[in-house]
Amino acid sequence: LHLEAAPEKEIERFFSWFDRSDIKNLFVAGDIGDKNAFQELAGRNDNKNFFVIPGEKDGADYPQTPIEFTQKNITSLSNPALVEVNGIKILITHSASPALLKKRHMGKPTSVLSEDYMALEEVPDIVHFGHSHIPQIINYKSVTMVNSGSLLSDFKPVIIDFSSRDAKFAKVE
Repeated sequence: LHLEAAPEKEIERFFSWFDRSDIKNLFVAGDIGDKNAFQELAGRNDNKNFFVIPGEKDGADYPQTPIEFTQKNITSLSNPALVEVNGIKILITHSASPALLKKRHMGKPTSVLSEDYMALEEVPDIVHFGHSHIPQIINYKSVTMVNSGSLLSDFKPVIIDFSSRDAKFAKVE
């Protein structure tokens, strides 16, 4: 999202569209930028759920611990994090590629850990990632990998129907 640097007009356009939509869950793959602005935006609609992980703009360590939020409809997770929503396993990570699925590993940590928390023990149904700012939908074997881009450049939110697992770019109006 890069709320600290993205044009306010684009931020408002997206969140107004999201508030009006019947979409219940928003997944944010890091680089929130302005934590307080994000809490305000999430607080506009208590009927929406926000799943958020940190990116490098939100802290330098990898893996990263969750960002602290007070807004009740924000679920703050570590980077990376695996969540299950409606029976769908969603891996949210700031940076990803199909190589991580091939290797079943999330990459090299920046700190020494007593255990390898980066190994993928379960294959997710969906991988949601950011970092590159390049919108894309990739299908690798039975996994759908999505990136919505960034409000700083090319932003194309991805809508995934959890009943069919169909993924498409949204038209934000």
